Amino acid sequence: MVSSSAVAKTFAKCLSCDSTFVAELSADGSIRPLGIARECTCGEGDFVSLG
Repeated sequence: MVSSSAVAKTFAKCLSCDSTFVAELSADGSIRPLGIARECTCGEGDFVSLG
């Protein structure tokens, strides 16, 4: 069975400190970094997909 909410893996960059993380990119365009909280280790939460 296939889930209706497609999620792709990507690399994401923090817009504040330029740290990069492996992340999930949802169909709605939201980015969720993997292995850390929803915010970057610098405390910000704005990411851009590099993929």
